[in-house]
Amino acid sequence: MNKLTNKQSKIIADIKKSIDNDIDVLEGFIEQGRKEMVSHMQGSISEKLSGIASYLIFSDNTKGNKNWKAIQEEYYAIKNMDILGIQVWLDLVASDKAVSEKEWKLANA
Repeated sequence: MNKLTNKQSKIIADIKKSIDNDIDVLEGFIEQGRKEMVSHMQGSISEKLSGIASYLIFSDNTKGNKNWKAIQEEYYAIKNMDILGIQVWLDLVASDKAVSEKEWKLANA
């Protein structure tokens, strides 16, 4: 694996920081069993990461960066985190903990 440049390391750290709050919220929804909100947050985080990828491609790759592969690998490690995968949602839906938003709101009114 190629080593990240200092600029790339900062970019990766900033990407992680930018989704930290979203990941915390997602974990809370998983804990509460709120299947619709889990799906929504996973999609929201994925969309945010997609926008970041567009920026990275434009800003880093088009300038002939010979170390592009390193940041690409780090980005995909973030994008492919287990918590963002469909299996997390499927496991929640299959569990007895899963509730719809309507059920959750009634129980927490």
